[in-house]
Amino acid sequence: MKSSEKGLQALFKNMNRYADYVPCAAHSLNLVGEKAVSTVPEVVDYFGILQELYVFFSGSPRRWGILNTQGNLHFSLKSLSVTRWSAHYEAVRAIKNGYMGILQTLKHIFEDSEEKPECKRDAKNLYHKLVKLEYAILTVVWEEVLERFNKTSKKLQTPGFDVFEGYLLLSSLLLFVKELRENSTDMIAHYESEAKGLCEDITSSCSDASKRIVTRTLSDGTSGIASLRGAAKFRIEVLYQLYDYLIIQLRKRIGPYAQIAKRFKFLSELVNNSEIDEDSIKLIISYYKDDIDHKLVNECYQFKEYLHLRKSQNTEENTPSKMHCAEVLQLICEQHLIEVFPNITTALKLYLAMPITCCEAERNFTKLSFIKNKF
Repeated sequence: MKSSEKGLQALFKNMNRYADYVPCAAHSLNLVGEKAVSTVPEVVDYFGILQELYVFFSGSPRRWGILNTQGNLHFSLKSLSVTRWSAHYEAVRAIKNGYMGILQTLKHIFEDSEEKPECKRDAKNLYHKLVKLEYAILTVVWEEVLERFNKTSKKLQTPGFDVFEGYLLLSSLLLFVKELRENSTDMIAHYESEAKGLCEDITSSCSDASKRIVTRTLSDGTSGIASLRGAAKFRIEVLYQLYDYLIIQLRKRIGPYAQIAKRFKFLSELVNNSEIDEDSIKLIISYYKDDIDHKLVNECYQFKEYLHLRKSQNTEENTPSKMHCAEVLQLICEQHLIEVFPNITTALKLYLAMPITCCEAERNFTKLSFIKNKF
């Protein structure tokens, strides 16, 4: 549908070559998480267990009551959601903060002689899965990763948040995941320690740690690489894959914003009173040659001085030290400076017409549909 060759992108580009496609950053971040979750088998199993756990307790008011009474949870168990990636964070946070209470509740249920056999069986299966060190480590790791994803996603949906700031925020998230990947060898011991601290029932080592190491003999008589096991296997086959998929998907999704951020970089330098990069200005002049001319360079230097003088003359304590592009455009319009800085005005209008997310619009459509169907 959105293909750049035969989809809507191509259709709009044929009508107007300046029509740039800006994907919704919140949705892109959601797709990054979905791809990582659906690719690594151990992660697929982990989130499947989280959903099973929610279904098990929410399917019975009695079991839900036992969980709330004996589990002493700080956060209620949450169901996973495909459209709301923040639901994954809420689900993992609830599990991590109530790990001990959940395990104790499951143990109480399958040891209760009055419980139904199928209920005891399900509780015992969930208990033996959650008590494994691997799942406890995944809880710690995912809570750490999803907390950053969730905060970033919410910030991206802030009204007035522009593409350049969104690009910087997504790039910083990419660097954060890269750092986790690079430090995973040193962090695995920390993850194990924190995972074991969630509950004393958690196993002391990975489930395959006691398995025999197998070294295969190759056809030429030489020995192959010994099979991995324990923490080393978990780090290489699970954590590395998880981080790699997150990095690949983030890098892929950041691409469209990087192009726009590079093109409008001079606007950020202008409003932040930093050194103006003339190469960035020349880039946008060459791209929008029908709308912006070479006089933009001189306009930027004068407008930068204008903003500096205006700030120095304004002695109010609540004067913001940094202005957003929308505020700059509003200032130009209020002070009737459009004729003085026509190219800057055009550039600001072009830039602000590219929203970083469309979540607010979709929520409005959802509300309107709800009101229409209800009344």
